Amino acid sequence: MTFLLDSGEFHTSAQQISHEEVRVICPAGDIPMLVPRTAHHRPDEKIIHQAELTLDKNFKLNVKLQVLNCRRYSQQGFNIAFRIVELTDEQQDELEAFLNSAIDKNIPTASMFN
Repeated sequence: MTFLLDSGEFHTSAQQISHEEVRVICPAGDIPMLVPRTAHHRPDEKIIHQAELTLDKNFKLNVKLQVLNCRRYSQQGFNIAFRIVELTDEQQDELEAFLNSAIDKNIPTASMFN
C-alpha cells in the first residue's frame, strides 16, 4: 500500500480491508508520517491521506483515508485503522466485487495484498 504524502511516497503493509476500513502496520520510527501525534491521536482530529491500495496486480484503487485510531502493538510498531472516504460508486462496486471474489476463493486476508 502506498501513501502519497507531501514529503513523497510512503509504503507500508496492509493487514485487513473491508468496504469501509483499511488497517495497516507501521514501524514505530515511521509513524509520525501517518499519525503526527502517534498513539495520542484523538478521534475528533481529521487526519486524511491520499493513498493507492494495490490489492492484486490487476486491482488498484486511489482513495482518501482518514485515521480512525492508532495503537502500539509492540516496541517496533503500530496498528493504524483508516476509514475509506469519498469512494465513487464505481470504486465502491469494484471494491465490493474484489472482496466478494476473495471470499469466494477463500483467500486469507494477509494474502489479499501484494
